[in-house]
Amino acid sequence: MTTRRRLPRVITAALAACWLTACGAAASGPDMMTWDQMNQEYRRAAASFVYDLPSGVTFPVDVPWDSEEDARYQRGFGEGRAYIFAEISWACVAIAQP
Repeated sequence: MTTRRRLPRVITAALAACWLTACGAAASGPDMMTWDQMNQEYRRAAASFVYDLPSGVTFPVDVPWDSEEDARYQRGFGEGRAYIFAEISWACVAIAQP
């Protein structure tokens, strides 16, 4: 299997695992965000990301998974997804090395 075919599978699996850590609908409080707020946090983190991504890789415009409309996320969740995306991207480069 080529690296291009493995990359989406690795990213999807890792993001699915991260999605499972999202808080349920009952979560509330000042440190909790809606999906839209979390997605804005992700976008800000991706736009100002301090480390380089592998050549040819760019951040997705939105957090690359869907969620329930009433799900809540803790502050920092969106920023964490940007870092996880970068780590997975570099891991795929490392796996592809002979």
